[in-house]
Amino acid sequence: MKLDALPSLPLVKRTGLPECAGIYFAVAAEQVLYIGQAINLRNRWKGHHRYRQLLQMGCDRLCWLQVNEVGFLDDLEMALIRYFKPVLNQTEVIVFPVPKRERKTERISALVTPTCKRLLIEQASALGISLGEYLERIGRSFSNEVDRCS
Repeated sequence: MKLDALPSLPLVKRTGLPECAGIYFAVAAEQVLYIGQAINLRNRWKGHHRYRQLLQMGCDRLCWLQVNEVGFLDDLEMALIRYFKPVLNQTEVIVFPVPKRERKTERISALVTPTCKRLLIEQASALGISLGEYLERIGRSFSNEVDRCS
């Protein structure tokens, strides 16, 4: 399989990924660093767990193979991982320190029901922002309302 025949874009422009199911390849200088799958490529890369690590490793492109039948994603992903042997598919995820603001968001997140959390995630996604940023905006808005009532 030739990756240069697949559609691609720079890693830093990942928000331009299509909203389709597929297999994605994180590539640095024609070396496949990581392979994954998603039912919605754009949503998957909004907060990918390997993004920072891939940037540090010099990943410059995301290529993708659109898959119309999501039932094939698991088998296809495993076959491509066996073929390309990407280095990051064999390693643990590096955990970066969580900024204080994100820890506060995690505490708030722990208090909401799973249904409520899904709705918040959907609303944040619709705005194209992270859940943390959305909760921060809601918190500021709520604080402003409380101040006006005081």
